[in-house]
Amino acid sequence: MIHTQDKQSGLFQMDIPQIEMAGDFIIKSGWTLGPRSLTEYELVYFPNGSKTKYEVFDRTYLLNESCFIITRPSEEHMYIFDQIQPTRHLFIHFKCDVAKSDSPLKDLILNGSSYIAAEETSFVPRMLKHILYLADTRPYQWYERCNYLLLAALAELNGTTELKKTEPNSKIKPIQIIRALDYIDKNLTRNLNVAEVANITGWTHEHFTRIFTDHIGLPPQKAIMYRRVERACQHLLHEQWSIKQIAFAVGFKDEHYFSRTFIKVKGITATEYRNKYADSRLHHLAPAEEYSSPYPFNKYILFS
Repeated sequence: MIHTQDKQSGLFQMDIPQIEMAGDFIIKSGWTLGPRSLTEYELVYFPNGSKTKYEVFDRTYLLNESCFIITRPSEEHMYIFDQIQPTRHLFIHFKCDVAKSDSPLKDLILNGSSYIAAEETSFVPRMLKHILYLADTRPYQWYERCNYLLLAALAELNGTTELKKTEPNSKIKPIQIIRALDYIDKNLTRNLNVAEVANITGWTHEHFTRIFTDHIGLPPQKAIMYRRVERACQHLLHEQWSIKQIAFAVGFKDEHYFSRTFIKVKGITATEYRNKYADSRLHHLAPAEEYSSPYPFNKYILFS
């Protein structure tokens, strides 16, 4: 993969990796692969934790959580698969030339860790599975699309590892917390309680409250109130409703309590908020009622 710069346009041009082989295998318990070495790179995704071990050089990695393994050419390595249960893994073999380039992926591909824990919200597993789907069905430009998807997957992995280096305390929200926030947003007009929200995550009330507060920075009950105010902000910008109508629409039973709460959260009145942030370009939009999207609804996202 070569990374060069077009001096006239100022744009970077990058040759993409070339996939040679891929598969999604379920290995019988107790099987050992290797020792072996490859002439190409191999990216392996293990969707489930197990007692499988990966040995490379003088290091042994226990793959007891969802993870990615990167093996480089000529690295002697071995897999000792779980002795009790079958192990599923998805693998991609590819050629890639970054040794003489200034590619931002150079460190990951050449010198990065052999083991990368998979974040719960990572898109990489879906990218790798789509590569296999395209390679099997072979639609229009399937090979080029597969290679570009692999490039994007490697960029995602690189971004994850770099984030952990620069912000080691950064946290990815567990899927249970995302599910809880989504449930809250879809039921704001109801008289929600924390026990009900905790129940849909499968956690106990105490455990849910602790993990939720740790990731969101607010206890669940307070977060529900804040989400109601945020929904009210959308109505203020998208609808011509009265303050009383908006208060009832987001689950407040008392207009005066809503007004006091809005000022407490936003620092200004609901009317002042509407006057300050109203935008004629937003009048045709409907308020978003879900949290699970990885990006905000109804927001212009500028790339400059």
